[in-house]
Amino acid sequence: MLVPDWWRAQILLSKVKRFGANVNTEPLHSAYHFTFEKGAKLKRVNCVGKGFSIKIGADSYWRSGMAIGNIHIGRFCSISSNVTIGLEKNGHPTNWLSSSPAQYSKSHLCKHRTSPTLSYQPKLSATIIQSDVWIGNRATVMNGVQVGVGAIIAAGSIVTKSVPPYAIVAGIPAELVKYRFNHEVIQRLLDSHWWNLHPEYLADLPFSDIGQCLSLLESNEQQSKKSSIFDGSNYAVFEASGLKHLLNESK
Repeated sequence: MLVPDWWRAQILLSKVKRFGANVNTEPLHSAYHFTFEKGAKLKRVNCVGKGFSIKIGADSYWRSGMAIGNIHIGRFCSISSNVTIGLEKNGHPTNWLSSSPAQYSKSHLCKHRTSPTLSYQPKLSATIIQSDVWIGNRATVMNGVQVGVGAIIAAGSIVTKSVPPYAIVAGIPAELVKYRFNHEVIQRLLDSHWWNLHPEYLADLPFSDIGQCLSLLESNEQQSKKSSIFDGSNYAVFEASGLKHLLNESK
């Protein structure tokens, strides 16, 4: 007996929740493949296209928006509402008669075409959001961009180029406003790779005191303990394919 899509989505959703991730059914109806770490949250995100993948790290959340292409989101990221990640830079042809997809899609116009239907497929690269990134409401990150660890993207910004670690960017197109910390602190944070440490180690750090946090991360007393858990593989993962992805694979 065939299981209706609604029930299949609920079964998949319950498995994801039991694992420890929080996901809406909307992404799970897509043709995407997902990799979640514990504590990841993926809410009302419209996944455009098929055959792509989204990986979202531990304790990262994405409230709503649109995903296009392969997207890798690190740990401890805060992605607000109506955020678009992976928007094509050349989504429509600009040197054809028209920029409209009516020229190459299953449109009313193409039904009258006697010669073979044309095709147009923009080239997509992976879009990388590294760990500890905060993306504000209605921001857009273009396809192929890499946002560095600890960066902040202001609300409404359009990010067209890669963002350095711990940079704060804003505007259309987004430009550097300032860095969260001075160069020395940024380098110490990057050297610590704190986002890869086990939650049991991170939980007792004095989060509101960056100097004390770095001192503890770097102290000789902590090195042996740290080295035993300095490994991203400490975070369990759950892999799931959206319903449309499963249907395409079965054809």
